[in-house]
Amino acid sequence: MFNKPLKDIEYQDVEDLILVHQQNEGLHIEFKGEPKNLDHFSNELVKDFSSFANSNGGYIILGVEENKTAVGKEFSIKGFLKQYDRKNIEEWINQKMVGNLEPRLFFPEPKVIEIPNLEGRVLFVYYIPESTTKPHFNNVEKRYFNRVNDISTPSTHYLIRDMFESTRRRYDEFNDFLDRRNLLDEYSDDFGLTPNSRQISTNEFATVIDPVRPLLILSFIPKFPNNQIIQSYKQEFINWIVQNSKGFNPFSWMSVFPTDNTNFNLHGLVLKNNSNKSYVEFQNNGYIEVGLCDSIFWMWVPDGHSEKIPALNITFCAGYVIALLSFIKKYYAYIGYEEELTFQLSFRNVLGISLIGFNESRRKIDWRWLDDLPQNNTHKNFTIIQKVIPTDFGDEKIVQIAKDCIEKIMLACNCNDFTLCFIEDNIDLNKFRSFKIE
Repeated sequence: MFNKPLKDIEYQDVEDLILVHQQNEGLHIEFKGEPKNLDHFSNELVKDFSSFANSNGGYIILGVEENKTAVGKEFSIKGFLKQYDRKNIEEWINQKMVGNLEPRLFFPEPKVIEIPNLEGRVLFVYYIPESTTKPHFNNVEKRYFNRVNDISTPSTHYLIRDMFESTRRRYDEFNDFLDRRNLLDEYSDDFGLTPNSRQISTNEFATVIDPVRPLLILSFIPKFPNNQIIQSYKQEFINWIVQNSKGFNPFSWMSVFPTDNTNFNLHGLVLKNNSNKSYVEFQNNGYIEVGLCDSIFWMWVPDGHSEKIPALNITFCAGYVIALLSFIKKYYAYIGYEEELTFQLSFRNVLGISLIGFNESRRKIDWRWLDDLPQNNTHKNFTIIQKVIPTDFGDEKIVQIAKDCIEKIMLACNCNDFTLCFIEDNIDLNKFRSFKIE
């Protein structure tokens, strides 16, 4: 339709679509003019959002009026107010979709475009991708909808059956992909042993009797992992990855992942450091995997003790997640992927791991003795999973995702005092003076 990412669409693109190409509404596009009745307008939006999600996806542009003529329809750009009846339209639409569609529908934030010479009026460009959890039930109309030509129409019994079957197949394909990488069943002895994580070396745990190496695997899984969307072997791609591996807080001076050694396989590109202690993999299907050990896991001697204990530096872990998510936003915009991802943190061999690395104000007050340290006494392996749309990431969203992940890690270690890591939305930046990607 636009042949560019949603974030890059400009007024000229919409104007060309309407006035030059004289685009009509169709299978993948719907125009909406100014609402005369907000209740009716919201009902129509719920119908259109669900129909695109239940079909093959499409665009909904708010601020384009339909004019009926003797020969058919014409469309003109009139714009849209950002508020109606003191309601912020973007927030109001989000609330309507959350409240009226089951299961919940995830879609990117709209591109809001100012209109030249129409002060106070904008265009809202929504992109609704084909859903991986369709069909979505419309609670307003009490039925399912699909897009047929230029109409959102009630789904037939056969279409509903096919949508459920499509979701089941996608679910099976998704789980099969994770299973082949040993990232599905956390009770399996091989959980977390991916082709690259098997090769991670360690200094911290090399001298431990009967060493059990803890690992953290961070994965970003596209919704259709069997589809090929990039060519990672091209030098242009490799150059971009290396050039854009730095500049992300809270350690902007350092690469988010190793870039020393470049390796190829049938599925994509793998970058490792010389010590082979960490890696990042970019697959041609859009999948990304990062493996860490010594960067965040240590053999540590608590105050007043002589014996080392296995530990996870929680602030290092939080900071790394923040930096990696910042890179992920830039990366998926670069490859033009605007849809939902599954972000999974997979912890392997972490039974008995204690938490360290708290912010200084709390560490000095409470957590100095071995018996007081939060410890994981339950889970040998565990996962943390979130659904994300990386092109929607802002700084606040990135920090919130990191906080959600860290809270779950701390709960796995029998601790619910989240201020040990975060003070409001901040982590202790002084901690990162000694951080490095091992």
